[in-house]
Amino acid sequence: MVLTAIVVGVGFNLPSLNIGAAFDDYYHQAFIETQLESSSDFPLMPREWWDLFNFCGPGGKAEIQLGILLGKYPWWTYPELRLAFLRPLSTLSHYLDYLLWPKDQRLMHAHNLLWYVGILIVLGLYYRRMIQTSWIAGLALLIYCLDEARVESVGWIASRNTLVTAFFFIVTLISYDKWRREGWRPGWVTTPVLFLITHLCSEAAWGLWAHFFAYALLLDRASPLKRLIGLLPMILISLGWRWLYDALGYGTYGTYYYIDPINSPMRFLNELPERLLVCFGEYFYFVPRNAYFGSPDIGNGYDTVLFILILLILPTAWVFFSMMRSNREMRYWLVSSLLICIPLCTVYPMPRLFLVASISASPLIAQTIASFTGYFKRSNAPAASLLIRVILVRFTQALVALLAVAWLALHIVAAPYFLLQRNASLRGVLHYGTAHAQLIPSGPELSGKTMVIINTPDLYPTLFSLSRRQNHSPVYPQHTIIIGETTNSFVLRRASENALLVMFNKGFFQSTYSLFLRDVIYPIPIGYRIKQLDFFITVERITPDGRPLAVKIERSSLDSSNLIWVIWNGRKFSRVTLPPVGRSYGYPAVNWQDYRDAHGLR
Repeated sequence: MVLTAIVVGVGFNLPSLNIGAAFDDYYHQAFIETQLESSSDFPLMPREWWDLFNFCGPGGKAEIQLGILLGKYPWWTYPELRLAFLRPLSTLSHYLDYLLWPKDQRLMHAHNLLWYVGILIVLGLYYRRMIQTSWIAGLALLIYCLDEARVESVGWIASRNTLVTAFFFIVTLISYDKWRREGWRPGWVTTPVLFLITHLCSEAAWGLWAHFFAYALLLDRASPLKRLIGLLPMILISLGWRWLYDALGYGTYGTYYYIDPINSPMRFLNELPERLLVCFGEYFYFVPRNAYFGSPDIGNGYDTVLFILILLILPTAWVFFSMMRSNREMRYWLVSSLLICIPLCTVYPMPRLFLVASISASPLIAQTIASFTGYFKRSNAPAASLLIRVILVRFTQALVALLAVAWLALHIVAAPYFLLQRNASLRGVLHYGTAHAQLIPSGPELSGKTMVIINTPDLYPTLFSLSRRQNHSPVYPQHTIIIGETTNSFVLRRASENALLVMFNKGFFQSTYSLFLRDVIYPIPIGYRIKQLDFFITVERITPDGRPLAVKIERSSLDSSNLIWVIWNGRKFSRVTLPPVGRSYGYPAVNWQDYRDAHGLR
């Protein structure tokens, strides 16, 4: 079955070899090339070679202020923002690409695919160790590799850290189980070493504690004291790692996407219920997937989806708790799948992050489907009388059968179709990123100038596109700043020779991507004034929820020939001339059909 899963997993992800690169891939290329060439034209602040995933923060508030001044960060970046991850081993995997095949993105994608094959091999071994019935172990592995969430990790070069982490995550679990179950003496050394290696891959290593705790509680047959002693090396590693992480300035703060429960406990608790619902939907029902990116607000149009998920929890929980009463394996998988959601919810839920979380969910689905073979011939459900017992047994049997049929149809029959659709969707998304970068003005005639992008309909691809390079050189002017992100109409009013007022209908930051650099709980006040390059930007008006509605841009000469003013004109980013003093120019809202056509989207 492992071989079958590998063939299926590789076969369905082979189309990713031709997807290409976009978004974070541009940033990674710029970072690595400038490091290898000792160049100074890296788009952000100077970094050490291992800081590929360090966007801002270790330098503290002074670094953010300097970065904004130099045009390295957008002007609205939260002054205390921290967005820095320490992932040296994942970083090294990308360096390997640029040392061995720097111009061949197909080989970079093949590198991702190779890690995925390794994951399926070691996960097959782990399932075979942990699941008594071999065909159920194989079914769990098949369900895992047919999950469409795998596509994003395998098909996007920049997501390789999730693959590298998952591989060492699973190998650590195998070592721990062999040590605790079989008394394998090298395990007391290999397990902590592998645990540390997983930490060096990404922060997802903290998810191993979900498995360690569930294993110690439910599967380890040693005395409580020996179980605790067995966990002590990992406890010391985690405490030491967290201390080092904080001491070096890594971590997250001030962003909506990543919430550190230690630095921002109340913010984390506020977001936890909704994110847990998303995890539940991702695990078992393929919803809401990336649709959750619609808005950060609770009333965001996805309330219906979240309500449906709440309703689905009830029968799913009934089935799981009925099955786990007589099945120790189910208890382990259920507890670990629930606990791993806690570190997972520190991140804005995205399918690729479920590469390690689904390790526990897939066996739960497989065990439920396997219930047709007779898991519920007898029920241990408590009952006050024979009649109640019969009713409970029949109800449980019917519910298990219904869920088993539904998951068989969803995770086995329909999953290949969803997987192919997801692959095509990822191809479209990355093609969109490539097309977006090509719509921004570039060329040798812009060298040495300052480009001011007044509006962008989509901040995320614009930000990362600005780090794009060709022939080891930046594509866009070194000094490029963005005034705002909006999809609605806006007006440019020339207040004076040195002052331009930009008024956005409905305000800035209408996409959750804008909250990447400043969480919604940190509104921008009226009168907020900041210097960026040789511009002064002042917030003149705000929306009721604290988003800029109008900003004033001041500079000694707004009509300088060294300035390139750019707007989104409906089909691409175009150069514009500012209005004369006392005049205003209005620009319409984004026409989404034109926008899609410009990016080659159907």
